[in-house]
Amino acid sequence: LENVRNTFLHGKWQLPAKCALFVCNKWDQVPEKEDKEVKSHIVKKLKQSWPNLDPSTQVTYISTLNATTGQNLGIVTEEFSSLMAGIKSMVLQGIDAGWKCTGGSYVVDHNVLVLKLHLTRSLQIH
Repeated sequence: LENVRNTFLHGKWQLPAKCALFVCNKWDQVPEKEDKEVKSHIVKKLKQSWPNLDPSTQVTYISTLNATTGQNLGIVTEEFSSLMAGIKSMVLQGIDAGWKCTGGSYVVDHNVLVLKLHLTRSLQIH
């Protein structure tokens, strides 16, 4: 994480830090009574390396076991919906940031527009 942060800080990547998404998997293994404490610890540790972290939009917690079980029953879990919303936000912000890095010319490749439209439509959370 520290190496990724340093890469952003030293300008090797043009995407802003807000395009990062941190996924905490195996959330089913965290005892419910420790949920808040573990989340707080995770956010505290992430902020040490990622100071501008917005936990409400850049950190998501998921149990792939629960998500898979739900999917097999035809249910979309709240955790999975949150993950999809986070991915959508990260990708779309990255695309927008890429446009801004073109020096203001806003020359946008047709394929990028199609991708953005597709992501916007397919990842909408109802």
